[in-house]
Amino acid sequence: MYIENCVLTGLPLHQKHYLDQGKGFLVEYNHRAVGKVRIGRIFLQRMLNENRRDHVLAGICRNTNPNDEPPIINDDFIRNGINDYIIPKEFEEKALHLLKYIYDNGGKAFKPISFNSKYDYTIAYSEDGNELIIILNRLKERHQIEFTTFEPTPNEVIFENLLLTDKGVNKILEKNPQILMIDLNHQKIATGIVNLDSKIETARELFFSTPESIEKMRSACETLIHLLEPLRTDLEKYLIKKDVNTFFQIVNDFDIRHNKAHTKTIEYPEQLEWVFYSLLNSINLYVKLKGKLNSDLKNIMNYND
Repeated sequence: MYIENCVLTGLPLHQKHYLDQGKGFLVEYNHRAVGKVRIGRIFLQRMLNENRRDHVLAGICRNTNPNDEPPIINDDFIRNGINDYIIPKEFEEKALHLLKYIYDNGGKAFKPISFNSKYDYTIAYSEDGNELIIILNRLKERHQIEFTTFEPTPNEVIFENLLLTDKGVNKILEKNPQILMIDLNHQKIATGIVNLDSKIETARELFFSTPESIEKMRSACETLIHLLEPLRTDLEKYLIKKDVNTFFQIVNDFDIRHNKAHTKTIEYPEQLEWVFYSLLNSINLYVKLKGKLNSDLKNIMNYND
């Protein structure tokens, strides 16, 4: 038995993909429109039987960081795992997501990129290429992007020399205030303790991994909380004790670690953005103050590899 089309998009595969029963429950293949796909055999068979496509699952796979493995698509993922992903559903959400993608992939440096409506509609979690065309044209009407087009085949539009305008950049900065913290995010926080520095970098990579996931962002915040808590007493040497206590109380009022009662439920990524940057900035401040006072950080932290 074999498949000739991507089960998520219906687009033809480069070559037939044989479903060798000896390879277990998982089927893997690559496609231009979705990147790498990992799907449970039973779930795949059900999609084939129902002859259905899924633009949301296609979008999740396409938006996965190339350095990461996409999720295994099966019944458990549909019931539980998919809830951890931040998925644009409404038109304006898709438009903003696409604008952010352009910004991250050359747009912030005003470098041109291109889109093919046949294969790249998955980037915006669009239902099909026509919706991507509408989104891009709408962004152009708003003077947030500019481009030229041509149609190599019917129902296929190539968008070339696509550039963000100043209005487009301002829209991204307006809707994604964490970008304004870019200097902090890329600033090297060097404590001199290899294990600690490594955990800080791991937390940053996890928080900004794609596609966005509430669970990954939460885990990154939890890592920084764990790193910052041993500094609490020492922070009171440089800051007002009441302010330090208030800061930790606010952070702990968010449901970061699952095991705390009477906490504020995390519903939106913006909540975790505030927590993450507050924690990262606090660690950065502490390291700078310790450096200025020429103290021995290792004696305070007492971290072991």
